[in-house]
Amino acid sequence: FKSSRQTQRSAPYLFRQSLLVGLTNPKMIIFLLALFPLFLNSEDAATPQLLLMTLTFMGLSFLSLSAFAYAAVRLASLIRNPSAITFINKLVAIIFFGFGCSLIYFGVIHLI
Repeated sequence: FKSSRQTQRSAPYLFRQSLLVGLTNPKMIIFLLALFPLFLNSEDAATPQLLLMTLTFMGLSFLSLSAFAYAAVRLASLIRNPSAITFINKLVAIIFFGFGCSLIYFGVIHLI
């Protein structure tokens, strides 16, 4: 539902706004500065390696976010259904419970 204050924005405007937010995200910049040097080969030039890693990361990020957007559009009617939301919440709770149990199990195994 749209409130009276919301206005329709054009796709290019939304793209530029999202791009600006993504490029200036300090968490992402710090993450990449901490991650990328671990994979650099010190015997080769750093610039081509960093360029390749950046292009690969950005391409995979674009593909995954596009897939999420496509799935959200396709599943919009399902997401609006209260019984479907209840089912999804229970499924996610079971998955996280399983993750927690596996962490406990493997943590105990490593202590022995």
